[in-house]
Parts: sequence; structure tokens; C-alpha cells
Amino acid sequence: MSFFTRRRRSPALAVAALVGLAAVIFISGCVDNGAKPPKTSGYMVTVNSEGADASGGGNYEEGDVVTVTAGTAPDGKRFKNWTVISGGVSLDDSSIETAAFTMPANAVTVAAVFESTMFTDPRDVKTYRTTKIGVKVWMAQNLDFKTENGSWCYENNESNCDIYGRLYNWNTAMSGSTSSAKNPSGVQGVCPDGWHLPSRQEWGELAIAAGGTGTYGADTTGTAGTKLKAQSGWNDYKGNSGNGTDDFGFSALAGGYRDTTGSFLEFGISNSWWTATENNSVAAFRRWVNYRVKYMSENAPTKAAAYQVRCVRDD
Repeated sequence: MSFFTRRRRSPALAVAALVGLAAVIFISGCVDNGAKPPKTSGYMVTVNSEGADASGGGNYEEGDVVTVTAGTAPDGKRFKNWTVISGGVSLDDSSIETAAFTMPANAVTVAAVFESTMFTDPRDVKTYRTTKIGVKVWMAQNLDFKTENGSWCYENNESNCDIYGRLYNWNTAMSGSTSSAKNPSGVQGVCPDGWHLPSRQEWGELAIAAGGTGTYGADTTGTAGTKLKAQSGWNDYKGNSGNGTDDFGFSALAGGYRDTTGSFLEFGISNSWWTATENNSVAAFRRWVNYRVKYMSENAPTKAAAYQVRCVRDD
């Protein structure tokens, strides 16, 4: 009789061992890639938006920071603001396309509001493009509203008004209002209802947002002039293109101006806009761009000269 006996493992134990080994191999081979499965618990966030690729909807736990994105605006529209439909939350900034809030212990619905990029002046049914620069909506074309007195088309040619807008003396641009240095100016002037003639401060805010430097964004080191000028229509200067890059859709064209003698000057060379702010009893501030410099300058010519007008929406 042998002192050594061979024990036979039962088939059931062998299968169990193999299964356990496979489980160990599977678990050790898994890699955590950081991806989180969609939450199926918590509270629902619903994002209503016309924008393509809007995001932020889903389930969240109370206290989570929720980021919502409006997405790409449809053709002919731009993002305006967020509005809270239900849930009682406060977004950190409802005026920007991507905003955030802290999730409460209830469902939330937010909506991205889009608006048209066009505006029709009800006084004469002329339509203007608009653009948002910083926090304000500006006309993206010079005003072309005909007044009884104090406004002209370049060289008295109506077709120039269709493209470059009208030229107004300061008193006409102001429509009898007194000077304002406030932001917003509070001066409707020749602009349509719901819009106003921007003050020196508002023009400075625009210039700085577009790359201007120094007080009122008028220093010669700035680049706002280039970024606000249209991409065509400007004369060359010493072999260099006078055109801009139109980074903000402001589309400034070189419409020239009318001096106090009735002469029309600097077509293809410059464009100037009145502000609602006077310098003294006979002069008011204007902003101008021209074909040879990158910055957006300012000075205070006589109120009797005629320059263009850009209106800002009352928001």
C-alpha cells in the first residue's frame, strides 16, 4: 500500500476556480478612463435653445455647479440672454452664451433667447444690420434717416446715402437735446425710438472693446480702427491697403464728410461719427477712423460740420 494517495478535485470545484480566475483577470484589465455614466438620479435640468449643440441638460445632485451653453445661433440671429423658466435659480451671468448656476433641490428649466441681427426703422422702413460689441447693440451701418434740414448725402447724391448713410450737423444729430456725457447718453437725437446717440463715454467703451488703448480708447497704440473698418471700400495709403478686418461686424465704410463751406471731402479716406457730448458751445466730440492708421481717434470739430451717426440700442 502506497503512503502517497492522489486526491481528485471534483469537477464543480474546478469550474468555480476557473470562473474566479477569469473574474480576477477581467477586473485587473479594466482601465478607469475618467468617464462618468449619465446620472439617472437627482434633479433634471432642461435647456431650451434654438442653437446648434446647446448643452447642459441632464440630471444633477443638489449643490452641483451646472454649466449651460446656448450653442451656435441660427442664421440671421444672435444670442441675447438666458431666461429662467422654472426652478428659481440665478445664473452667474445671463448675458453670455455659457453661464452657470448652483443646482437646487428641484428641477430647473432655462431657455436661451436669440434675437434678429436686423432692425427696421418704422419711420421710413429702412432696414439696418446690427452687431453686439461688449454689452451693447450697435447699428452696423450709418443712419440714413432724412431730416427736413441739417443732413446731406455725400455730393448730394442719394445713392451715396444708401451705402454710406447721411451726413448730419451736430444740432440735427441731437434733435435739439442738450449735451450728455453719461453712459448711456439718454439722448435719442435723430435715432429711432428705442435707440440713442452714443456719448463720448460710450464710444470710448466701444473703442476699448475693439482694441483701443488709453482714455476713451483713442491712443495711437490701439488697433480699434483696423478692427472696426470694413474689409473693402477703403483707399490704399502709400501702397498699403486701407481696408480693415471687421472683426466685430461694425463694417465702417469710408463715407467722408461735409465741411462748413458745403464741400464734401475724404471719400474713400475717412469716416467720422458724432457723439452726444459737446466740448464747448461751438464744438462737439467725434470719433473717426481713416485709411492710414490702425487706431480710432477722436477730436472736437465745429458743430456746423456734417458727419455720420451710429445709433445704440436702449437696453
